[in-house]
Amino acid sequence: MESTSFVSPKWVPQMADVAAVMAGIERRPSTIYSVLTLNMRGFVGTLDARADKIVIFGAANQAFAQKNINCSIARFEPVAKDAGIRLRGSLSCALGCPYQGEVSIASVVDVVERFKALGCHEIDIADTSASARRSARAK
Repeated sequence: MESTSFVSPKWVPQMADVAAVMAGIERRPSTIYSVLTLNMRGFVGTLDARADKIVIFGAANQAFAQKNINCSIARFEPVAKDAGIRLRGSLSCALGCPYQGEVSIASVVDVVERFKALGCHEIDIADTSASARRSARAK
């Protein structure tokens, strides 16, 4: 269960109490509680909140990464392997980007390989901006 997201309350004020949310969850046996994090501060907060899995977020292109989260997945490299917790890599804009347009397969493979090198146990690939759907409609 993806329980919450550790994001900046400056940009998403409704997420300011995520540590309290995690502390208040009555955990059920055999349920995995994952938390999405976009940056190192959130990564540390997720560890402190005793999440079972951390979901790290990346984009298949720098344009989306910079405009949406203001950084790249490289920010996780110093700590991800040593965190001692399951990691899932979540790859957005794999089929197209609202800022850049088409995304190459090579870019997707590059980020997947980087997630793998970070020690991600799972990797999900998303068509965040519904590019495939728009492309199919145009034909």
